[in-house]
Amino acid sequence: MAIVGMCMSMCPEKEFIFRKKHHLLHLLESPEVLFGKTLEIDLNHCVKEFHRSAAGELICDPQLVRPSHVLLKTIDYLYSNVLLAKEIPFAVTYNFIFGRLRSIRQDAVIQMLEENEPVSAMKILAKCIRFYLLAMYKLNIDPKLQIDAHINLSHTQDCMRSFSKLCYYNLCKLDDRDRNEFLHILAAYVILNADTTEAISNLLCLPKSTRNTEILQHAMDVYFAYQTGNFIRISLLFQKLVHAEAYAALYALIHNMKTIRTRTVKLLCYSHNSKLCSFPAADFKKWLLLSSEKESVKFCQQFNLKVVQTNCIKFCKADYSERSSFSTDDCCIVNALKDISGKFLSQFLLDGHLTVWK
Repeated sequence: MAIVGMCMSMCPEKEFIFRKKHHLLHLLESPEVLFGKTLEIDLNHCVKEFHRSAAGELICDPQLVRPSHVLLKTIDYLYSNVLLAKEIPFAVTYNFIFGRLRSIRQDAVIQMLEENEPVSAMKILAKCIRFYLLAMYKLNIDPKLQIDAHINLSHTQDCMRSFSKLCYYNLCKLDDRDRNEFLHILAAYVILNADTTEAISNLLCLPKSTRNTEILQHAMDVYFAYQTGNFIRISLLFQKLVHAEAYAALYALIHNMKTIRTRTVKLLCYSHNSKLCSFPAADFKKWLLLSSEKESVKFCQQFNLKVVQTNCIKFCKADYSERSSFSTDDCCIVNALKDISGKFLSQFLLDGHLTVWK
């Protein structure tokens, strides 16, 4: 028999008392930091920590486990209040929310929500996935962020796998808004795994009517363009995703952009191999989704390609050399999406939509 959570607050009172007594409350659980109010930290601002199962640790005690509606309320609190804390570096906020989301997912597993409340489980996973995708995007824009990219990607993939399995049986139970929101997550799953068959195989198991929706058609187009090396088409599909306001899918595509750019340069060095002809950097920057001719030239030079004075690139396979790492700006992508903050960021994480973001 599955455990049913009985804790109706974001943090069990027992844990709150213990952490307060031993000065273990987090900076982001302070009303002064969150709301600018000089108040004592109370149970209403404290969020349950993640605890590993260990000897003497009763993580399955119903009094310490939060039911599904409290878990969803807790996520909304994290995104609406904690994420918007002023003058707190994103890495600090990320690490706090990341740990609290692990605790939320742990409570969901203890209660077997995937079997007993699949729709609630899907909503929890969808909200978690959007947060991980946002962190992934910020890491691509600023690689110096103190966030573990590997762990973040691992949690994203774990949540997406569980989410896709739930979609197979439960999409038909959803209203139009939730269904549309979840289709965007599935699209991100397909695009994020464009180099494998895992996601597309799961997607093809869904009903034809679901696969034929616009957002999933875009995702499958990106997948097949990636698999066939048609990277020019990917730049066109990027604009379609922007037009469709498919921000979760866009974050996933941006994560793959450096690989796409590298493979595009290599492909052109073989398909357009020439020691005499050259290609305008102005056109090439559109294919790579870069901000300027200068960035396009800089990127190609990292592969030892020659550039003539007219800002044209010579794609010659004899000159091309593999690079395990490289650097370039993602200004074009930032300009296309416009980085968001404040209530708009919170809105994306809460429900996946951001109609004011153009």
